[in-house]
Amino acid sequence: MNHWWAALPNWAKLLAAAAMVQAVFWFALKPVLFAGNEAEFERFEPRQIATAKLDAPTLLSSGKAEWEPVEALPAWHCCEPGYRALRYNITLEGIPEKGLGIRPRVNADNLALYVNGAFIAGAGRMALPDITYNALLRQTYHVPASSLKIGDNEFVVLMVRDAAPYFDYYEPVIGEYSSMKSAQSYRMFFLGGYKYLALGIISLIALFSAIVAFRAERKQEALWFTCLSISWTLLSLHYLVVDPPLSGNARLGFYFCASLAIPFCWFGLVNAWQNARWKYAGMITVLGYLAVCCAMVISLFALPSGAGFDQAGMLHDYATLAVAVATIVLLASGFTRLGDGRHWEAAVIILLVTLIALNALSELSSTITLGFLSHTQPFLIVGLAAAFLSRNVRLFRSSAQINRELSGQLAERSKELEEMYARERVLVKSQAHAEERRRIMRDMHDGLGSQLISMLMMARRGKGKPEEFEQGLQQVIDEMRLMIDSMDSVGESLDSALATFNRRLMSRLKDAGFSSRWHRDEDLPRLDMSPGAILQVFRIMQEAVTNALKHSHGHTIDVSIMRAPDPDYALRIVVADNGKGISTKRRTSQTRGLHNMESRARSIDANFSVNTGKEGTQVLLDLKPTVLAGRDNA
Repeated sequence: MNHWWAALPNWAKLLAAAAMVQAVFWFALKPVLFAGNEAEFERFEPRQIATAKLDAPTLLSSGKAEWEPVEALPAWHCCEPGYRALRYNITLEGIPEKGLGIRPRVNADNLALYVNGAFIAGAGRMALPDITYNALLRQTYHVPASSLKIGDNEFVVLMVRDAAPYFDYYEPVIGEYSSMKSAQSYRMFFLGGYKYLALGIISLIALFSAIVAFRAERKQEALWFTCLSISWTLLSLHYLVVDPPLSGNARLGFYFCASLAIPFCWFGLVNAWQNARWKYAGMITVLGYLAVCCAMVISLFALPSGAGFDQAGMLHDYATLAVAVATIVLLASGFTRLGDGRHWEAAVIILLVTLIALNALSELSSTITLGFLSHTQPFLIVGLAAAFLSRNVRLFRSSAQINRELSGQLAERSKELEEMYARERVLVKSQAHAEERRRIMRDMHDGLGSQLISMLMMARRGKGKPEEFEQGLQQVIDEMRLMIDSMDSVGESLDSALATFNRRLMSRLKDAGFSSRWHRDEDLPRLDMSPGAILQVFRIMQEAVTNALKHSHGHTIDVSIMRAPDPDYALRIVVADNGKGISTKRRTSQTRGLHNMESRARSIDANFSVNTGKEGTQVLLDLKPTVLAGRDNA
């Protein structure tokens, strides 16, 4: 499988992964989680359903109210908050030993349940404007057998709304208490305990992803994931906190904004997850979210109750649907860039966004939502968090494991750098050799060539003397040796080049009848230079020795390596002879050689100077610290 999967193009991998994830959810998970999760039990159907507006949330007020029959459930009442009651009867041929269980299934802020005039259930405050929101905690209420009778039994549900204008009535679930509680335990878990579990887990993910955001390489992705987790946490708190500090329209505004943040965060997360596929998408996402939130809040407070709620709801649902579509388009537009095995993550994100879009469509079409989004999104958020953390953070490893891994990575990287440096040295040395070969060819053509041609012409004309030929040939041999030495020293350190120079200088000067002295200060720093700079220093010294051999008429050549007296320079090299100095006539003949040495010194930002007199000539070369550190560009 790995072989054919790896051979697929990215777009095919994304489509295949998305199709598989969708198929698993709709054909495997959905039937198990939402359809076949309840055992059968005997249910009692409500009859004579009616609703009434109340002046107060009391059973006495319901007795004075004008009841309106309800033809069928589900039904709803619009469009003002306040108090309402729902009444229906069930017929019992016998009283169950453990009583009845009931889920009223009404949408209201708080409720109180009465059976045959007896109070059965209800918690919190129901008197406007200071109410609580206990009805949001879905549960199965117990109707004891003592409150029931053979024949018709009247159920009355008192309800209150403080801002939302809709009272929604769905088919109540009524059955023998024990069998109903057992049969609906799975559903009640999702309506109760599951919400607290999801809230706790996603709150921890929000905290942990916020910490990771400051350490991960992909900070934007971690920040958007933090915002997504916080948004889901806030939305969960809306349902679970029954006595919040906000009430009325302020609480509705909190709900709409917290709910709307989820699709916007998904869009920002996908954009960051794809390495900012759309430029400025993050800023546009934040500004768009704030704009829609402001519009929803203004609608709630500026318009009448029903109109304001409907307007805010439409803004919320249309914006959610638009952002969901934009998220899928964004994800699909970047599928060719997905390369590191994240196609499955992309497929899960597509499923989540699809559920968000379906939830918005169901709200717009006034159909009943089936809980796909609220039940599955926490699981999928946890899965994506695990995938994200696995790509960005390495946890739960001992210090020894981390040290071993880092040591291995360091050794591998060091080896790579050594190999790269060795290749670079070979390349630089090869380039330096090539450049030096071209220079030597020019020198051979201009220097040795002309000298050999002169000797050849002398021989042909018969005017040359043996001592002149001997002297000329010796000069040619000396020049060739100097050229060979410059080739052999290319690419070495300055210390190595100077050692080579000293070793060969002794025999060369001895053959030429010169003595030599070599001096190097003991406290000099490490003489590391780039191969290009070493080549220039070596050639300057070679040129200085050549000039001394040819023109000094002396018998001693001294080479000294010492600290430079000028603080702007680190090292001074001196080549000195004990000849007659450079006369005006000789200076003119040596102009080219001096110019070459000065040009070479300038190329490495060094200072070149010549001191000459009756006691001999000194060639001085001062090198800067940056050149000795190998940072020159020569």
